[in-house]
Amino acid sequence: TNPDKAARLQQYYDAEQKLINDVAWLPIYQVTVQELRKPCVVGVVDNAQGLTPPDDWANVYISTNSNCANATVQ
Repeated sequence: TNPDKAARLQQYYDAEQKLINDVAWLPIYQVTVQELRKPCVVGVVDNAQGLTPPDDWANVYISTNSNCANATVQ
């Protein structure tokens, strides 16, 4: 153990860097999100996982703008 907080933190950083440099890892799965949304759907905000958080669904709506009725997805 090291009673010096700064030195102890540096030791953690050094150990973390050794893991990054020396440990081999192979990603075997990568998530992708594909979606199609008309421009009339307003207020959808995706998080880093590509999901809409449950509390954000209250802000999602379909616009009544006349241009939306005939909008096509591009």
